[in-house]
Amino acid sequence: MDIIAVTCNNCGSRLDVRLDMRYVTCGFCKSRLEIKQRSGSFFVRTLESVARRTEEISDGMEILMLQNELEQLDRNWASELKERRGDKNHRSVDFTIALGRVAAAITILATAMAFALWNEWDKSLFVIFHILFWPIVFFTGIGMYFVWQHHLETERMEARYKGNRWVLVRRLVEARAKRKRALNEQNAVKVP
Repeated sequence: MDIIAVTCNNCGSRLDVRLDMRYVTCGFCKSRLEIKQRSGSFFVRTLESVARRTEEISDGMEILMLQNELEQLDRNWASELKERRGDKNHRSVDFTIALGRVAAAITILATAMAFALWNEWDKSLFVIFHILFWPIVFFTGIGMYFVWQHHLETERMEARYKGNRWVLVRRLVEARAKRKRALNEQNAVKVP
């Protein structure tokens, strides 16, 4: 077997290794080294630095993925909100409640007037009035119920969105802090 001499990148000691070896551990500083060959020359690369660099890239990818996930969540929520509030057949909660109150007030006022004028009115007009106005109040009430349910569902969806967003922002802050700590540790090691 052919033996080559390489130098440890960490402590500088000479290492004699077989030509067919790809990895070696320094007998002096215990650094794990990878033996590389390029254009007939041999050199070593410290695996810890490769692992550290891989971890840095992994941390950066995690941050990017969290940012993308956060942006996707925001886009989906904006789209859902636009769809829920932009429906042409959907009246706002305030408008529907106001309409219901007006219809109920007119019906109650007209009923009170009808009772006050009972003797002067034709009783058939009173019946026609009730046939026309009380269903309006009834169906307006049903409409108010469904609009209110739609509003409550939108609020529940918004609460889920805010909760999911908070979790993502928290994970993103933690990932950035982890990366900053790793960079600070790396810089502290380099400074003599």
